[in-house]
Amino acid sequence: DIWKMGKLPFIRQLIRKILQDCRYRMADGIQLKNDVEAICRDECRFMPSARDFPLVSSKILKASPPYQLAFLGRWHENKGVDLLLEALTIFIDDDWNKIKEVRICGGGPMELTVHQYVESLVKEGRPVKLFGFQNKNQASKLFEWADYVFIPSRIESIPVVFSDAMKAMCPVICTPVGDMQTLLTQYNVGICSKDVSTKAYIDAIRYALNTQPSDYVSGILDVSKVFSLETICKELLALLSRQTKLI
Repeated sequence: DIWKMGKLPFIRQLIRKILQDCRYRMADGIQLKNDVEAICRDECRFMPSARDFPLVSSKILKASPPYQLAFLGRWHENKGVDLLLEALTIFIDDDWNKIKEVRICGGGPMELTVHQYVESLVKEGRPVKLFGFQNKNQASKLFEWADYVFIPSRIESIPVVFSDAMKAMCPVICTPVGDMQTLLTQYNVGICSKDVSTKAYIDAIRYALNTQPSDYVSGILDVSKVFSLETICKELLALLSRQTKLI
């Protein structure tokens, strides 16, 4: 409603009226928060979306390759799974020597394309494995296994997979869309490509392969607090409590 309908003059006025009449205004994205404030000309709080993410064991981040890499998400153009797979097909032996295994997990409308890419990579002897949708427990195990998580999106705000990765102590390799570049610049929790293109994403992955995941521990611990379900709930309850006392 904010990003699409909010651009239409008449609808934008209706949205402004609704927002101005609200007692609370909260957005689960940094840019979305700014967009809401621009429309209603009043304060909006950034309150991220997150979920309880079970962790099986403590994770020690690696300091050297070969690394284990994972993608989890919809196989859709917006999520950039084809961009990632195209990048992998261009990798040379020197790149693959630093990769122990790549796991592509999920499902969606690009299923045929994903299967074709993976079959081609496997025929070339590349360590790429294909998995379907993962439930929360399976996703937790996947991220505990991974040294880096791919987020090659073309369109994004802050995906839940990002906060899941942070809770699993797993740095990310992402594209500069939505709030991702802001988060990575502020907290240093992974590598962000220069733009949304295969070439730029290849450069980002190569940089990650020559970087220690353990370098990102401090930033991951900091951002995990921001996306902690306990922290978010406490903030929301505190806000509601103050308003209740005023009434």
